[in-house]
Amino acid sequence: MLYSVYDLVGHNRRQKQLFISAELEKLKIASQAVAAGTATSEQIDIVKRETLTREEEEKKRRAEEKAARGSVWKRGREWLFGGMETGKEELDESVFGDARVAVGGVEGEGVGILEKVEEMVERERRGDADTVGGGTLDKMAGNLADRVNDERKGWWEWVWRKGRRGEEEK
Repeated sequence: MLYSVYDLVGHNRRQKQLFISAELEKLKIASQAVAAGTATSEQIDIVKRETLTREEEEKKRRAEEKAARGSVWKRGREWLFGGMETGKEELDESVFGDARVAVGGVEGEGVGILEKVEEMVERERRGDADTVGGGTLDKMAGNLADRVNDERKGWWEWVWRKGRRGEEEK
C-alpha cells in the first residue's frame, strides 16, 4: 500500500514535469514563428494567451504591491505617527505602574483601589471635605462654584444691585 502511494505520487510529478516542458517547447517554437512571420493561427493564439497571462500576472503583482504599501492616508499616518509607537508591554507597565503607586503602593503594598474609593466615600459621608481631595484646580473650581451659588439671586437682582450702586454714588 505504502509503495503504491509513493509510486503514484512520483509518477504524477514526472508527468507534470513532462507536460510543462512540452508546453514551454511549444511556446518557444510559437514565439520564434511569430517573430519570423511564419506562425499558424494556433501558434499566434498560444503567444497571445501567454502575453495576456503575463500582463494579468503583472497587474496582480502591482495590485498586491499597492495593497501592501497602503493608501495615502495610511502612509501619511505612518509617516506622521510612526516614531510615536512604543511597545505594548512598556505602555502597560508605565500606565498601570503609575496607577499602583498613586493608589497607595506597588503590588502587594498599601491599599487597593477599591479600598481607597471606599475610604474616600466614608470621608465624604463624615464631612471631611478637605481630606477628600483633588488638586489646587479642583479646590479653586469648588470655591468658585460655591461663590456663584451664594451670589446667584437672579438676573433682576444684578440689575437692581447696579442701580443701587449708581444711587449710592450720587
